[in-house]
Amino acid sequence: MRVSSACAAAMLLASGGWLAASAQVHAQIRIQDHVVAGADAAMRGFQESDFPRVHRLAENLYVAEDLAGPIDGNTAFTTNAMFVVTSDGVVVLDAFKDVASTTKLVNIIKGLTTQPIRYVVIGADHPDHIAGNQAFITAFPNVVFITHPNARINDATRARVGLYVADNYTLTLGGVNMEIKFLGRAHTASDLVVYLPQSKILWASETFFNGLYPSPGGSRSAYPIEWLQVLHKLDKLGATLILPNHGFIDSPKVLMAVWEQWIALFESLISQGTALHNRGTALDAAAYSINIGRYQYWYRAANNLHTMLLRIYAELDGTAGPYVVTARTPAVAMSGAALPPAVNRP
Repeated sequence: MRVSSACAAAMLLASGGWLAASAQVHAQIRIQDHVVAGADAAMRGFQESDFPRVHRLAENLYVAEDLAGPIDGNTAFTTNAMFVVTSDGVVVLDAFKDVASTTKLVNIIKGLTTQPIRYVVIGADHPDHIAGNQAFITAFPNVVFITHPNARINDATRARVGLYVADNYTLTLGGVNMEIKFLGRAHTASDLVVYLPQSKILWASETFFNGLYPSPGGSRSAYPIEWLQVLHKLDKLGATLILPNHGFIDSPKVLMAVWEQWIALFESLISQGTALHNRGTALDAAAYSINIGRYQYWYRAANNLHTMLLRIYAELDGTAGPYVVTARTPAVAMSGAALPPAVNRP
C-alpha cells in the first residue's frame, strides 16, 4: 500500500513511504517498513511533547496517536483513534483518555475539515477510550454515538446513542461505506470493529495491539479464548491494512507482520494455558510455566501474562461471565435524523 504525500492542514508529510507527522508540526518522521520497534515510546526515542501525532492513511482517512501514560512510566504506549472525513461529515472511531486529550483530537479534525463530527463509534468501552467523550458533545452538540448494547458508558454519552450494534451494520456517509461489526467477545464483551471495504482497511479497535502484550484490561473484562476466535474471523475479511487501538501506527508491512504474530501469540498462550489448566496447575504457578518465546520482549509482557492466564482459566472453568445483550431502544439523533436499529443477537 502506498500513501499520498499531499499536505493536510498544518501537518508535515514527506514523500516516499509510510509517514507520520506530529499534530504540533515536529520534525518529519519516517518509519522504516522493516523494523518492529515495540510499543514503548521512550525506547523509540519519543518525548511526551511529541504527542498527539497524526498519520494520513489515504485521501480521507487518518489515525491520531496519543500517549497512554507518562513517558517514564510503564504505560508509555500509544492509544489510537481513527477518523474518516467525508463530504457529509466526519466519523470518529474510538477516542482518548480524558476531555483534554479528546479536545486535542477534535481540534486536529477541525484543522483538517470544516465538516462536523457526526458520528463517534465506541469500539472500546474502557475509560482510556471514552472518558473524554464530553469533548465531542461540547464541540458538536448534535453528535451521535454508536456502540454495542453491552458497552459501559456514562449517561451523557448514552443519551446521544443513535444506534446499538449487536451484530453488523453498514454506515454510509459521503459515499464511504463503514461496516461496523460485533464478531464476539474479545478484549471486552462489547468490542466493535470497523471495516472499510473500499480501501480494505480494518480498524480493529482493542482486538489488536502493536508490540504490546495482550491485556484483559484493568477491569479484567477479556475473554482470551473467544478473542482468538474473533481474530480468525477478522483475518478472513481480506483487509490489506489492520490498525491497532494500542501501539504505534507503523507501516502496512510491519503492521500486517505484527498481526500474524498477534494471532500466533494467542494460539500459543491459549494452547499452553489450556494444557496447564487441564493438568491441574495452579494459576500462580502457571505463569512461570508458560514459554512466551519472542513475546517476552513485547511491552508489558511481565505485567499482563498472569491476568491473561487468569481469564483463560475462568473461561475454561465457566466463570468468565455470561454473554447478555441488553435490549435498548436506539436514541434519536439530536439533529432529528435517527439511525435504523441494529438487529440484536439472540
